[in-house]
Amino acid sequence: MIAKNDRVICRLGIMPEKTVGGIILADTTQKDGQAKINIGKVVDFGPGMKLLSGEFIQGYDGKRGDIICWEQFGGIAYEVVEKGLVCVRNSDIGCVLEPGEYKDWEFDQAEADKKRNKAHEALTKKPEVMLEPRKQKYQCWNNDCSHKTEVVETAVVEPVCEYCGKEMSEYKGGTVGIVH
Repeated sequence: MIAKNDRVICRLGIMPEKTVGGIILADTTQKDGQAKINIGKVVDFGPGMKLLSGEFIQGYDGKRGDIICWEQFGGIAYEVVEKGLVCVRNSDIGCVLEPGEYKDWEFDQAEADKKRNKAHEALTKKPEVMLEPRKQKYQCWNNDCSHKTEVVETAVVEPVCEYCGKEMSEYKGGTVGIVH
């Protein structure tokens, strides 16, 4: 595809699934994997155009590979040629981004799919090592129990004394006195 007049052809940017702070973005912020933010990588641009009055309007003065943003309703999608290509007027371009400002964005669908699949595998992978439950010390507080002073260490959340059948409480330390 060759750009004519003052047009700039861009490959749409594919939005990252997470923000820089690690917040996972909802699917509603994307449409078919494409961001609702108009950001793209310059593929080609025209030299400019001559008006009927004879005045010449300069074309895009950047270079191929620049990452640009354009107005919300600017640009025409040409999915007949290739999905993700957009043609934008030079006058609709708002800014050219610096290299650090788009580091998480992808401009190649295959690379974006590869990155997304890798992240999905990491999320769905089951842990190989099962952690042992944390054990706590418990003690029977039943005054009638003959094993009241014994401290039992177990991972059970609500343990029951095996001698008297009453629920045990978390052991806080110290000595146990019999309450009359």
